[in-house]
Amino acid sequence: MAKVENAKHGTISIIIFLICFFALYAFGVFSFIDIGTKYSAEINQFLDQLTPLIPVLSAGLPALILVFVIFFLIVFIMSWVILQIMKRTAVTVVIFMSYLFPVVFIGIGILLITTVVLALLGVFLVIVGALLLLVAIWYQRKLRRSGKFIEFSASLVLDEKALLVAPIILTLFTIFAGILMGFSFLEIYDTWGVFTESMDPQIQDIGVIVGLLVEYVYLIVYFCFYYIIAGFICSYAFDWYRKEDPSLGTAWKDVKQVLVPIFWFAIIRASIEMFTRVLGRGIRKSRTSSQQGKGQTGVFILLIIGAFISSIIIGLYRFFTYSLCLLLL
Repeated sequence: MAKVENAKHGTISIIIFLICFFALYAFGVFSFIDIGTKYSAEINQFLDQLTPLIPVLSAGLPALILVFVIFFLIVFIMSWVILQIMKRTAVTVVIFMSYLFPVVFIGIGILLITTVVLALLGVFLVIVGALLLLVAIWYQRKLRRSGKFIEFSASLVLDEKALLVAPIILTLFTIFAGILMGFSFLEIYDTWGVFTESMDPQIQDIGVIVGLLVEYVYLIVYFCFYYIIAGFICSYAFDWYRKEDPSLGTAWKDVKQVLVPIFWFAIIRASIEMFTRVLGRGIRKSRTSSQQGKGQTGVFILLIIGAFISSIIIGLYRFFTYSLCLLLL
């Protein structure tokens, strides 16, 4: 589905991404080794405390492995069954669920209205249920379209098993990134004495700022990878739908042509995510101050409002960037 067969877009973006990626994760590996070396005594002490548990864990290990194997087999079988069902009945399920929840809300609300204590809550549930029911009736055509899209997605996954590689890679990368990011924070905070009360507060503030910058770069790299994977899936889905023999090679050609906007998506998403995280930390700090009677209640309320607004922005941004990925490819 590549628009221009020999297009060479995004070469500079790829180079910048790779430099940031290897520099960031090289620092993460260094932090992992350095923290392990600095605190080897504490780590050994912790492992010594676990020593009495080793015989118990060893004895139960075969049974634990068997439980995990059975669990994953059940999950795999159930996933396949659900996909087969959704491939054929997603429209019916979507319509049914869109009416079920409003009816349940109205039913519970009517029951609560008969009580004295919860009558007001019952009225509220009836009103909410009625509004949801009206929305479901008004947007029935769009709900059917959503069901059709789910059926399309289920058919795609069942017919193109290669598509399952993308979320597996993203999951493994998320775990890998999270571990190295955690050790990077420990290294930075240990170097600048963020957790040490004897250190100069100004030096500690520098450590916090450096930690936030490193976290920001981690988020940019992660979301770059995330949107690249999303681009692969969109391209693969388009080729499959148009019966153009999809492959990872043609998907990469499509993604390579739109790397620059994808990277901008990642930078904006990382900025919003970082802003939300800073707000969250401010909320926790302000809550602690309020509980200690330091007069931070107003700031606490403002931070909560800011976090709520930013969460809405993130939700909208997820939707629009996914839609833009579909349009760009």
